[in-house]
Amino acid sequence: MIGKSTFKPDKFVSVIIPTLNEEEHVDNILETFDFEPTKKQLIIVDGNSLDKTVDRVKKFKRGSREYLNLKIIKADKSGKGYQMIKGYEASLGQTIVFLDADLDADYSKLVKKLSQPILKGKAFFVKSKFDRGDEWGRVTKLTAQPLLEMFYPELNFIEQPLSGQVAYKKQLVSQLLFPENYGVEISHLIQYYKMYGLSNIEQVDLGNLQHRHRGLGDLQLTSQQILKTVLYHAREDGKLDIKDSLLWKLPSSLDFL
Repeated sequence: MIGKSTFKPDKFVSVIIPTLNEEEHVDNILETFDFEPTKKQLIIVDGNSLDKTVDRVKKFKRGSREYLNLKIIKADKSGKGYQMIKGYEASLGQTIVFLDADLDADYSKLVKKLSQPILKGKAFFVKSKFDRGDEWGRVTKLTAQPLLEMFYPELNFIEQPLSGQVAYKKQLVSQLLFPENYGVEISHLIQYYKMYGLSNIEQVDLGNLQHRHRGLGDLQLTSQQILKTVLYHAREDGKLDIKDSLLWKLPSSLDFL
């Protein structure tokens, strides 16, 4: 429990992790997260997992009073953007860190690297870059980066525009729209650029970071969502003329939350 005398929102970090069928990974999150009651909280937002993800978190929380700053939320519908915003609504800190659930990593180190630029007043928005060895992000290389180069070339210095490892100043989150699907990270990058340009944005290196390998079927759906998201913003920003729109079946809207 956080005492009023020790709680300082401007120094407090809220860490939000969306989960969906992550029973194989959730133990690593809980075991490597540094629970400091006066400095951070961990919010796990589950998107109706069919496995034992939620049971594992509940069991861990029952084990000690030390983990009262661990909160689990069951989202009433699926969608990464929806889970992110539900976590944000439960956050206490002025620094918000979002992380993926399937990382083979020390979560306490990830939180520290992502949150420090904001806690030190150097940034409002922190994106991550990392090395995946021989396994480069296929959707990033084949979909996201070419689209940014075409419509938002100023943003192509961001090496991992789709990374779910990201930190925000809380006041910034309240200004952003959240697409429901996997287009949320690249949408936020574009939205931030439209509001603030390249100021107060920082990119931090997380070193070697491995995700769960995803099949081509999943990647195809993700690519479609990224394409829809970027084309939506490009049209809203007047970056596509009438001839362009005849070549594409452009989305007239996104499912923002």
